[in-house]
Amino acid sequence: MRNSSTYVTGKRGSFEIQAPIEHPAWCPCAKCAALPEGERPLPHTFRIRRTSKYPDSKKDSATYAREIIAQEEQRLRDLMATQGRPSVLTFEGLIETYFELNPRKVTEATIERDRISARNLMRIIGKNILPEKIDEPIALRYRKIREDEGARPRTILNEFVFLLGILKKGLEWESITGMARIRLHKVPDVGDWESDGVALTRAEFKKVLAVVSPMDRRRMILGVTTMLRRTPLFSFKNEWVDFDGAWLHVPAEVMKKGRAKRRYALHVPIAQWALEQVRDLTPNDQGYVWPSRQTGGVLTRVHEIFADAVDASGVRPFSCHDLRTTGATWLRDAGVDELVIALLLGHRSTFDPVAGSFHAPSTNVTRSYTRVYETALREAVAVFDAIRVDIDPPAAREEIDERFESGIESLEFPQGLNYWNGEGYLVAHTGFEPVLPP
Repeated sequence: MRNSSTYVTGKRGSFEIQAPIEHPAWCPCAKCAALPEGERPLPHTFRIRRTSKYPDSKKDSATYAREIIAQEEQRLRDLMATQGRPSVLTFEGLIETYFELNPRKVTEATIERDRISARNLMRIIGKNILPEKIDEPIALRYRKIREDEGARPRTILNEFVFLLGILKKGLEWESITGMARIRLHKVPDVGDWESDGVALTRAEFKKVLAVVSPMDRRRMILGVTTMLRRTPLFSFKNEWVDFDGAWLHVPAEVMKKGRAKRRYALHVPIAQWALEQVRDLTPNDQGYVWPSRQTGGVLTRVHEIFADAVDASGVRPFSCHDLRTTGATWLRDAGVDELVIALLLGHRSTFDPVAGSFHAPSTNVTRSYTRVYETALREAVAVFDAIRVDIDPPAAREEIDERFESGIESLEFPQGLNYWNGEGYLVAHTGFEPVLPP
């Protein structure tokens, strides 16, 4: 709490009081009523300035300042009680306030997607409806209209999630919005949908590698074998890689946060095929291995890379994110457990069939369990080195690394995912504890 002696100004014999008073949003006092309409939904601070009753005592003047503040705050509370609770913002006003304050601190692209959702919501639900009136029947009617318009279930779900987030923020910001309750407590079901992602076959990926530039070739291979999203892939730095230990450390700030409250770093093994793509590249001053030629920063205009690759190779249209889908699909086709794939993707570990993704019920499991499943994870990324024989065979036979228990890393000697190690134990590809032999 601020020292009240700082509210006292002047010299002994002529002390003055300058007491700051916090006026709530929609305060009905004369000062707040004179404010512009756009500023009234926000709290304001005004100062009361008057001569102290105790001009010769700074201590007594400070006590007097506290009394003034308490009296004025009580007066404002009485005014608010007399006038009733503050006016509630309309749905349009709530949305405008949300975008003005921008609590998520996300990218401009995400904000633009949210604005599209907001326009659809206001168009159908109405701009002037009070947020407190939006309930499940209104949401269900919205779903019916959007389905009739041909909107995909995934799009409707995203709009519902945005709507629920807006209403919850309105209740949290009661001093600004005047909302006292919400009636929509959960997102209505929108049904199932099929993923629109593309998983390239090995033959298709080989065609792509044959027509792209050498640098784009490196990016494509790294994208498939690390399954990184666009941001970390195109802002890749060699300092994230432990080349001796074949381990990848992606910092939290470039990982996706989505609707979670925090970002988490990714710590996973990396395939030798991926290491070869960046090992001999010299980073620029900012540490990027393939920076923008114009700015030296992160490469952002990447759509043309994939569009040109599709035109030149004749394969199905695919995007940067589809490299991630392709890598995960290849691992699944090779029999890798879904939990292991989830850890490599940086997902959380519980599969949600509605959302089509992995989510932990509470804390982040990926970060905690990555080391526990290290053997299984290394065997999983070694699948890419085995696939490499068909797509991008090495110039010379590489020496087999004997550090790992399993022979799945070998490019020459295929071996089952369950195997007997040198100590007489049966080890499963999932990385669980070894089973004693019979």
